[in-house]
Parts: sequence; structure tokens; C-alpha cells
Amino acid sequence: MQTAPHPQAELLAADPDGWSFWAWEISLTLLHPWTTARDTCHSKRNLVVAVCRDGITGLGEAPPLPRYDETPEGCMEAARSLAGACLSMPVWGHRQFLRRREAVTGYLAAKSAVDAAILDWHGKKAGLPLHALLGLSGGTLPLTSYSIGIDTPDMVEQKIIEAAPYPILKVKLGGEHDREIMTRISALTDKPIRVDANEGWKNADEALSMIRFLEDMNVVMVEQPLPAKFLEDMRWLRDKTRLALIADESTYVIQDLTRLRGAFDGINIKLSKAGGPQAALDKIIIGKSLGMKIMIGCMIESSLGITMAAQLASLADYLDLDGNLLITDDPFVGVTVVDGQPILPAGPGLGVRNR
Repeated sequence: MQTAPHPQAELLAADPDGWSFWAWEISLTLLHPWTTARDTCHSKRNLVVAVCRDGITGLGEAPPLPRYDETPEGCMEAARSLAGACLSMPVWGHRQFLRRREAVTGYLAAKSAVDAAILDWHGKKAGLPLHALLGLSGGTLPLTSYSIGIDTPDMVEQKIIEAAPYPILKVKLGGEHDREIMTRISALTDKPIRVDANEGWKNADEALSMIRFLEDMNVVMVEQPLPAKFLEDMRWLRDKTRLALIADESTYVIQDLTRLRGAFDGINIKLSKAGGPQAALDKIIIGKSLGMKIMIGCMIESSLGITMAAQLASLADYLDLDGNLLITDDPFVGVTVVDGQPILPAGPGLGVRNR
């Protein structure tokens, strides 16, 4: 059995054929307090999962999803169960994981990390970049947005200045100063703005009033204006605005997608919420078949998680892959962003290395 891939790594499962699964926690510090309509945080505790054999280590990252009651401790236990399920596969490989993942209920972030680690291992074993292993392009990718969390109007102005290298902004709203914040931003920049309310507007009339206000600015889309349960209100709202409306919290499992037709123009697919890159690919295919635009998004993650999402970026209409740009202590080096353009690292698998 391979030795531990990290000093804090905990062995999850191993078998006599040499496969071993490990996990450890990383703490990520935010550049600024990260505030959305839901909560405020100063740091994030994510999980790293490693799959090892033949001197090769595949890595994946799990940012727990608090909205769905996920915790770092719960992710660790889910990853342990998933590792055991994977080692019991008659033919061990990344495609079989999609079946074995159902052995664990919920905890899609843990499933995502295990799936990513398995894929990274296979990419390294094959000597291929992961996007090539998946039959995707790694060339010129869509521009990513850069997110501005909810803050005081004065701090939002400072964040806009810090965001100067990025040509597209994503502004979190759903707080008490939404109109003042957007008025100040509009006076400071003519960059395209994507607004994300994170379910923060609590009824259709409030959402319509805010969207009408935003239509006079350089806003191009609004993400999740209403709580996920207000699907009929979303249909009503979509008929009354020219701005694109993008679903995030309204899509959790793949079965949600068909219900969203007529209520949203597109969907934000996050690997940690899809249950991994392979499940995200399925959501992309179904979303496109329903005529929806595809945004590939992220949580607050290190370059490990962001690089995994970027492997699928050629399939997206929009990218919001900036979680690693919002932290001060990224333990990994992977995808880079130049003038808003994500550039995948060279090398097999994810191409990610320790900092």
C-alpha cells in the first residue's frame, strides 16, 4: 500500500491490490468576509480526497454545502463509505463510480471529490490531460466572472477596484443595500454584470421590482432571484424581463432539470452540487437538450476544485470559476486566469501541483 499522500491524511479504505483512499481537511481563508443573502464566512473547511496506486495519486476537493446540511465531518464519513463501495467494484474504474455512488445518500460534495480523484488518477495513468480523457477541448475557454460579495457600499467600491483585471463581474445581492450598491457599481464600471440573489428576494413582486431596476444598468443576467420552491413565480417573472434568469439552488439533483423549463433560461452547474464531474456532464447534456444555457460555477474552493471544473469549461456558455481567486492561502497551483481567461495547466490528469 502506498504511504500517506499528505501529513494529515487519514486512510479511508484499502485493498490487497494496492488501491488506497485517503482524505484530509484544508482550511481556506477569504480575502474579504464572504457574504451572500444566506450567511457570512471568513474561512472555509474543505476536504481533499486522494486515490493512490502504482505510485500515482489522484486528487479531488469537496467543499461541503451548508444549504444542504453538509459538514466537513459528514463529508469525511461519506467519503469513507464511498471508498469502501469503490473498492468492492468487480471491475475498478471511473465509469463504475456512477453506479456505486448511490451507496451513499446525499453528500454530493463528497461524491464529487471521490469522482474527481478517480478521474485525475486515470488521466495521470493514461498520460492524458483530463479534458482529453473526457473527449473535451482544453483550448480557448469562455471568460470567467469575478464575484463581489455583499458588503457595505464603500467596501463594494473597494472590491470593484480590486477586480480591475477581470472583464466580467458577478455581484451578490439579496441584502438591504441592493439598490445603493448597484447604483455605485454602475457609476464605477461599464463591465457586464451578472447578479446573483441567492434566493434573497422573498416574493415575486420584490424580485420584479429589483429586476426592472437592474434592466437600466449593465446587468446581463440574474441568478436565482427567488427561493427554489417558488417555481411558478419564476415562470411568471421570466415572462416579464429581458434579462436572462439562471437557476442555481433550483437545481439540485438531475431530475430537477425538466421542471425548470419555462422558468429559467439557463442553469448553473457546480460539480460539488452535481455529485462530481461525470454527473455534471450528464446535467450539461440534459440542460442543453432542454434549450438551456450552461454556466459552470463553483463554491469557495482551492485551485484543485476549480481546475477540475475548468476541465469541463469548453461545454459552457458562461463560467463563474473564481473560488480560488477569493482566498489568500491556496495550497495548490492549477488553472490560472489571465484577463479573465482561464488557462488549464499542462500535464496529465488535472495538472495540479502543491504550492
